[in-house]
Amino acid sequence: MNTTINPSNPCSSNDPDLMWTEELSLGISIIDNDHKVIFELAQLIQNLLDAPSKHVMTESALAILEDNVFFHFIREENAMNKVRYPNKSIHIYNHKQFYARLHSIVQSYNGDSKMAIFDLPHLVVGWFAKHIAAEDSKYKKWIKENDLDGRPLGFLTEEATR
Repeated sequence: MNTTINPSNPCSSNDPDLMWTEELSLGISIIDNDHKVIFELAQLIQNLLDAPSKHVMTESALAILEDNVFFHFIREENAMNKVRYPNKSIHIYNHKQFYARLHSIVQSYNGDSKMAIFDLPHLVVGWFAKHIAAEDSKYKKWIKENDLDGRPLGFLTEEATR
């Protein structure tokens, strides 16, 4: 599918393959909202790929995506610790593996490899869609809204111990 964007608003087009669907909802609004933002950031980055003159915006969007993924994982992991979620070790391992991959791609882009992010939006959305369905759905029996730190993600910096 061809997407077109308004150059003054790189968020103006929507790739249906990168859009959040309610089928992905866990019914935990804090987590669902985090996931939605990550999908929206992937869409923004996809749109910016079609606007090479928006390099500074692309760098900013990548940094925001990386931060959102990092702090979202902290939010989930803190809740898993709080409820003593039995599958937390493999879940956290999956988070660390994905984050390392994302970080490596962003670092490559920030270096000299601008093509490093070409498939990133679909990688992010694909990984999250699969992860939500296969892994996050398992903890929804354990984790409830009040088990989560509902502060904006940036406030979780004190929790960052990676």
